[in-house]
Amino acid sequence: SRVIFVWATVHLTLLLGVSCDHLATTEEQYVNPSQALPMNPQEVKTMAWQGENYLWVGNRAGVGRINRVDGSIEVFDNVACPRLFLTSIGIWCSTVNYINKYDGKTWHRFDLEAYQIIEADDGTLWAGTKEGLAYFDIARQDWKYELKVSRRTSSKFIFKTGSGIQLAFQSSDDALWFYSYSNDYTGVTRWTETSHNTWLPVGDHVMIQPMLETRDGIIWGAGDDGSVSRWDGQQWQVWYPFRLRPAIADIIESQNGDIWVLA
Repeated sequence: SRVIFVWATVHLTLLLGVSCDHLATTEEQYVNPSQALPMNPQEVKTMAWQGENYLWVGNRAGVGRINRVDGSIEVFDNVACPRLFLTSIGIWCSTVNYINKYDGKTWHRFDLEAYQIIEADDGTLWAGTKEGLAYFDIARQDWKYELKVSRRTSSKFIFKTGSGIQLAFQSSDDALWFYSYSNDYTGVTRWTETSHNTWLPVGDHVMIQPMLETRDGIIWGAGDDGSVSRWDGQQWQVWYPFRLRPAIADIIESQNGDIWVLA
């Protein structure tokens, strides 16, 4: 496969014509609501498709669900939603210090601030939080911590959005990948329920952020100093593709196996 570097001021995923499973089709990307959005469209902080007919949009002021078929909007203006996650058991809106779950009828509040939520292949919901790594106990209908981390308050890492765990994805071997600024897991970590490997930041201030697992199992990541990293199962390879070292926006794999690095 080839590695292709693109430096631009906009996200080029659609312009490149790259096939990405997480992108909606062109037909799904446009809706014409019959009434006003619960926020200025320019103030939308997060959005996600629920099936083919519903588009969720949200920010700190509220969240709305647009019906693509008839253009109607269902508005929940009392639910702050700067981060939105869709799972098989509900819609999740995360904000400072708590998260709300919508089960189709009612919103339920939990005292947990989730940076990311991913649904594992076995259906388990995992959340990276400022306190550590949590999972959703379906039987108890509550979040429980698998890992508790001690906080690290002094850090110069650009990627930092708060102390705790920044969950990236689950790889094909069922391992969870995250990066962290806690004293326990400072660096990038590959974690399973039986073992974990943590790689320290390169130098004093360079953190690797896992971004992509390719179809052949290679993990790609970006450094907060403009570097690109590749983990082949044994070690990290790091290089600097851009002379001015811009921030890496995304790393994606095209249908023919090319790796695109967008900065």
